[in-house]
Amino acid sequence: MKNLFSIICFLMAFPAFAQISADSMRTEQERIGKISKFQSIDFFSRARDIKQPVKRHDLVVLQDEDRKLYYGIVDSVKSLNSISIILYPAPNGRERVQATFDDIYLPKQNEVRAVAPAPVAQVPEYTAPIMRVKENKQEDFRIAQAADLLEQAGRSYENADILKYLSYASFFVGTALSAAGSLNSSGSSLQAAGGILIGAGVGASIGSVVYRFRGHGNLKSAGAALRR
Repeated sequence: MKNLFSIICFLMAFPAFAQISADSMRTEQERIGKISKFQSIDFFSRARDIKQPVKRHDLVVLQDEDRKLYYGIVDSVKSLNSISIILYPAPNGRERVQATFDDIYLPKQNEVRAVAPAPVAQVPEYTAPIMRVKENKQEDFRIAQAADLLEQAGRSYENADILKYLSYASFFVGTALSAAGSLNSSGSSLQAAGGILIGAGVGASIGSVVYRFRGHGNLKSAGAALRR
């Protein structure tokens, strides 16, 4: 009768024991998950190098000959050469391994905090159309500015051509009048008119060069406006 009572008590306690074990495994996996996201040994320091002892429940990392990392929790420390580590090589696959103090790596707290991703500022969706409208307005302004500069350049080149042909005509007529006046004894007035026309031709030629350079400047400004 006594043995039967003991068996009944054991069977009643077994479900509670199983629940505690499942909760413990879930807690261990959650803790290990906090360091398993760091996939490089550079985020960890060898415990012996930093002279930091390990104790039960510490999060640690082991590395094999192929430089593969294994993340775990210290289960017990019997000596420096006998440290029990709990690993989860597979989901819900709990495994205990033995390690030495020289095998254990600990997280570098400063670097772990540094690699945490900074919160990205979220731009409200309603601002996207407003930003696009602003960009379109700026682009329209640049195009309008470039078009105006191109128009000014065209007018400058047109004026330069008019002055160029006017200077040719002034030189030709002025030279002809000066020649005719030199053949006539009373042609001083013709020579004077010819000289005036030749001087006008020189002024028109200079004006043509000025307008042509102005047209070049407007073309450069139009190109710069489009590149902005």
